[in-house]
Amino acid sequence: MRIVKTIILTIGVIASLAITGWVVFGSLADASLEDRVAMLLSEEAVADPEISFQRLVPRISADVESEEKRVRVEESLRSQLPEIDFDSADAYLNFRVLPSVTPELAFAFAPDGSVVISGQVAERDVKGVDLLARTLEKSASVDAAEVQIESDTAVEPLPNLLGVANLLATVNETADDLSVSLAGRDIEISAQVENEGQLALLKDLLSRLDGYQIKNSVTLSKPLPQADEFWLEVASQPDGRRVIRGGAPVDSPAVTRILDAVEGSDEEAPLDLISYGEQRRADPEQAAIVADLVEKLAISSQGDFTLRFSEDALHMSAAVLTQDSGADLRAFAGKLRESGWNGESSDEIVVQAADLTGAETFQLSVEDGFVKISGDVRDGSFFESLETEIGSVLSDPLVKNELSIQPDLPESSWSRGIESAVLPFVSGVESGVLAISDEEVRLDGVLLENVDRRLLEHAALDIVPPGARLSENLQTLAEANQPSPEEMAAAKSKLVTELKSLPVYFEVNSEAVEGEHLDTVAKLSELLAGQPEDFRFLVAGFSDSTGNAAYNRKLALNRAGNVRDLLTGKGIPEDRLVLKSLGELGTYAAADKWKARRVEVKLASSLSGEGDEQNGEEN
Repeated sequence: MRIVKTIILTIGVIASLAITGWVVFGSLADASLEDRVAMLLSEEAVADPEISFQRLVPRISADVESEEKRVRVEESLRSQLPEIDFDSADAYLNFRVLPSVTPELAFAFAPDGSVVISGQVAERDVKGVDLLARTLEKSASVDAAEVQIESDTAVEPLPNLLGVANLLATVNETADDLSVSLAGRDIEISAQVENEGQLALLKDLLSRLDGYQIKNSVTLSKPLPQADEFWLEVASQPDGRRVIRGGAPVDSPAVTRILDAVEGSDEEAPLDLISYGEQRRADPEQAAIVADLVEKLAISSQGDFTLRFSEDALHMSAAVLTQDSGADLRAFAGKLRESGWNGESSDEIVVQAADLTGAETFQLSVEDGFVKISGDVRDGSFFESLETEIGSVLSDPLVKNELSIQPDLPESSWSRGIESAVLPFVSGVESGVLAISDEEVRLDGVLLENVDRRLLEHAALDIVPPGARLSENLQTLAEANQPSPEEMAAAKSKLVTELKSLPVYFEVNSEAVEGEHLDTVAKLSELLAGQPEDFRFLVAGFSDSTGNAAYNRKLALNRAGNVRDLLTGKGIPEDRLVLKSLGELGTYAAADKWKARRVEVKLASSLSGEGDEQNGEEN
């Protein structure tokens, strides 16, 4: 019996030593494998490698520049490290192929109104280029767009293709000899325009294109042939009629620009064209300045105005509201001299303050499809047609009329054609207020997606009374939803508290997320999904103090990795999650060591550089 007990005791000691050796040497073997994998990945020059092992089961990730290299790295690992179980269900190999080929697009615009788009883009951008082509076809200057592109997963993606389409459509309508090529984030545009006004417009449009560096060569084309004399007279009559006389072909670009300016200043005013010559042409730059002067006169004058311009003289006659308005009008003579004009200037500009007492007012508010119209007006008969027009741009709107009709009020200039400002406003804002008086036209609101605020401003300019101002506080939805610094600080504090309340716990010597702790991960994913895209999170793993410290650090990292993988599986982008092993927490009593075996998710940082970088405090 004593011999049997001795044998049993001996077997027990041997088994204990074997288990201890298995743990210790298994850990050493893992460390050796990790070093060998790191050496192989270093030889292959991969980027951002992450390596860990559980026994012989690997978790390896890195960035490579091509699909060929990804295959080569995996084959090298399998051939040189046959003892590693790469085919285990728990093995994790993730070699991410980074785009490395520069996208290229070329646009060949033909005189017949066609354009051919060729080049090489990322596969994800094929639909975007097709949309770009369709957008060009909708413009007035392009009849047909043909796409001849190749695609590849290795090509870098392109930003803001819709913005490129809108820009090119505008440039093609305005300029001649257009040539466009795109390489990566660089766009080269070569074009010619007729005058300084068009040149300034195109340069402004080019500067507004987000996501690209513009290398432009937009220049003035050769001036039109000069003749003996160009002269022009624009007169505003008491009945609202605009009378235009002059010496120049009606179809010349300079005269067309000036006619557009006169017509645009009041679309309802009748237009008479008298005594146009057949051969004389204007200098394009001077004609653009005169057109701008006509627009300024129509807006600033109180009633009638007269403009006479020739190669020898400039004369203006108008009544304005302020000294500043008069100074602005007189400044145009200086602009003409800078363009090479050598004539004499004179004016009969007088300041005549407007009587704004008892004037008409109008206010329109939009909120969730509900439109309310209020104010004091002389005649409310326009409301019925305005309600019909609003119904044509909004789906089943509820329009409430709170206008106060006061027949004794003098008629305001803006009351004619008010639809020109109202309809773009109601169709362009999520919510907002349009307020009109003889002193100011005010635009406040939140823009719908892809609506350019300049369209609403331009529409409102048509009804700005003489001497009044246009003010706007229009915001995009993103700008309107941007929290204040105080709100952001409070939201971060709340987020930190909520994250602390959701630790994920583990069993002894286990890295598996099981049971109720899967529900905790689900709650974490919902919480993270609702945070701003620039927030990054630290996924921190811990262990208790039992056993080998190096083993525990790896165990903590694997626990964090498993929680990270569950979160990415629920839609949280991997690049927002940073892994970290914070190792052992050793101050717990034996009965409370389960608290140390956990993973915490913390607010690591945001693009603003702020965040919660606390290191494993005990709770």
